Amino acid sequence: MGPHPTHQGQTVAKSKRYQRHEPEATPLYKIVAEHLETFLREAREKHERALPQYVERELREYLKCGILAHGFLRARCRSCGKELLVALSCKKRGVCPSCNARRMCGTAAHLTDHVVPEAPLRQWVLSVPFELRLLLARDPRALTAVGRIFVQEIFRWQRERAGRAGLRSTQSGAGCFPQRFGGSMNLNVHFHVVVPDGVFTLPEAATRAEFRRLPIPDRMDLETPPSTWRCGSWPGYVAVGFSMTSRASRPWSSPLDQRSMRAWMFVASDEATSGSVIAKHDRIFPASAFVEKE
Repeated sequence: MGPHPTHQGQTVAKSKRYQRHEPEATPLYKIVAEHLETFLREAREKHERALPQYVERELREYLKCGILAHGFLRARCRSCGKELLVALSCKKRGVCPSCNARRMCGTAAHLTDHVVPEAPLRQWVLSVPFELRLLLARDPRALTAVGRIFVQEIFRWQRERAGRAGLRSTQSGAGCFPQRFGGSMNLNVHFHVVVPDGVFTLPEAATRAEFRRLPIPDRMDLETPPSTWRCGSWPGYVAVGFSMTSRASRPWSSPLDQRSMRAWMFVASDEATSGSVIAKHDRIFPASAFVEKE
């Protein structure tokens, strides 16, 4: 393969031979392999409830990931006859850095090639109060509901802005990614949402949707929510469908519950930010794409 142009000049792509990444040589693998049984035993003996089975399963499967003794694929080149062994992966989502990185790259490639439109994108971030992070971490229904409501509110804000500009029958789109940890590996459930920095319209005579960019959101849009968001108050979160006092959970029973949940997300959330913008045609080097920052 010869040199190919990039945003940073000419580079030379060199072919490399396949080499197993040897997870057993990494510090993380050594720590988990050495202390897993002791950790699980102490968790059972010193706490009322042991770790959830899925946590133990994640840790045990991680110790098998990339290890030839636990399964492999034999690949053979039809031209030269050379063979190599490719160890099977655990394909888990929790502990294994290799499988997480592969899934991250695969998802990013799919979104870039088949989903994300040729339009500027804005990242929105929602951080929830400390009192609710444990709830969202342990109950997938609550996590899904909060992410859905956050995206719906972004869409509603975009429709309002588009209406002020005289646009009607607009459509929006988003990709929502919940993250469960902070920079120090602490429990910090929050949401990253990637949204086109505008709306799509379909004129009567057109056969393809047109993109219309919206004004940049300012601090007032985030700190002073419209009156339609103020349908509840911060103390109301104890009755929105998941009791924080009894630690018991139940599904939402009425639309009123969802309106209350919608209220505390914006009136009482730690932070809601509109992030940065990725330029329209930048799909390779995101580090150079942050052209606007609030």
